[in-house]
Amino acid sequence: MKSFLQFLKRAYKYFCATKRVWRKPPQADLLIIDRGTASSLDEMFTHHQPHIMDIRGESVNMWALLRAVPKIHLGAVAYLEAYIDFVKPKLILSRNGDSSPNLWRLKRRVVEYKVALIQNGWRPDLYGAINISNFEAGDKVKPEIDVAFVFGLAQADDRLKNHANLVVGGGSTKLNGISSSDSSATPKDIVFISQYRVNQWKDIPSFYDAEAFVCPSLTKFAKNHDLQIHVAGAYQDSERSLEEEKWFSSKFDGANWLFHRMDNEASSYHLINAAKVVVTVDSTMGYEALALRRKVAFLSCRKVPYYDVAKTEWNELILKLGIETVDRSEVRELLNGFGAAKVFEETGFFWSNIKSIDEFDRVLNNVYSASPQEWQRISRPIADQLMVHDYGNTRIRAYVESVLADSLENAKVTNI
Repeated sequence: MKSFLQFLKRAYKYFCATKRVWRKPPQADLLIIDRGTASSLDEMFTHHQPHIMDIRGESVNMWALLRAVPKIHLGAVAYLEAYIDFVKPKLILSRNGDSSPNLWRLKRRVVEYKVALIQNGWRPDLYGAINISNFEAGDKVKPEIDVAFVFGLAQADDRLKNHANLVVGGGSTKLNGISSSDSSATPKDIVFISQYRVNQWKDIPSFYDAEAFVCPSLTKFAKNHDLQIHVAGAYQDSERSLEEEKWFSSKFDGANWLFHRMDNEASSYHLINAAKVVVTVDSTMGYEALALRRKVAFLSCRKVPYYDVAKTEWNELILKLGIETVDRSEVRELLNGFGAAKVFEETGFFWSNIKSIDEFDRVLNNVYSASPQEWQRISRPIADQLMVHDYGNTRIRAYVESVLADSLENAKVTNI
């Protein structure tokens, strides 16, 4: 009871700080949930006039909220269901399935609409990306969706098959807007992908121990080969970008390097597409660079926080209610190795999970020295498992168009 009252208190604070909308949600065949991640989907399917639902505090619809009150014990799911009942969609689409487990519960009722979640299964459950299984102990109805579009099938947690009728390797929706043959940018020697986040990991300062080890090693390699390092920044706004550049100035001390602020959402992709060698610790963009057929060195030595959310009844309750917080006192650090999957060895031609200057130098030399033919022969079988490059998002488009045309049996979407 205490935990439920805490949930109500947090919900009330959220409600008070959110814009209230007093008109009914409009009907639409396509409902895209989460305005914060909807941009690429909205652009792809604008001809269907999709309705986009706010779930990050931008607004709360009072009609849906009032309808949800009788089912308040379901937490956020009650509001989602009430909102959906107003929209009456044929298809619900979202790119937020990794971080919002409530989206996996949208078919717990007998419903006619379909649910497709995009970019799920990038990391195993240990790293917090697949939290649908946490509902199994508290829910009578198993979470289930129609299709999970994942980056690559090697990263699709096995349990996805128990919760999705179809698992499809669809790649990254943003990357799929970039052509691998685009060579318009000025060539860059080395592009290092920034994972620095202003104020994000202050409670776990060891998160950046990886950069503190990798950047000096990369500096030594670049100086030995007379190469320039280009840092692909993570921020568009000048204030945070300046702090990010200042942070890297100490990490690349003595190197010939340049910092590139992110001009727009596509600028980092164009930067890595122009690289002779891309270097990353464990950034998703590193796998995207691999999909673009770039040479990529993975110097994997980061310890990531793992929050054990299944030990107490309190945590089970808040998960059932859909609250995103967990008990941070129960935290461990685990190595986020190459691919974050058990199917790969600790070391390979272009990666190493061993924190060693000699190991990282071996990987960098392998990648830098490989001929184009040798690189494609070695990397492609692994790259295709990790990150599909479906230029134009043809698989997602085919599925959506088929559902909205009521001809799903003709959909050219395959489980590959």
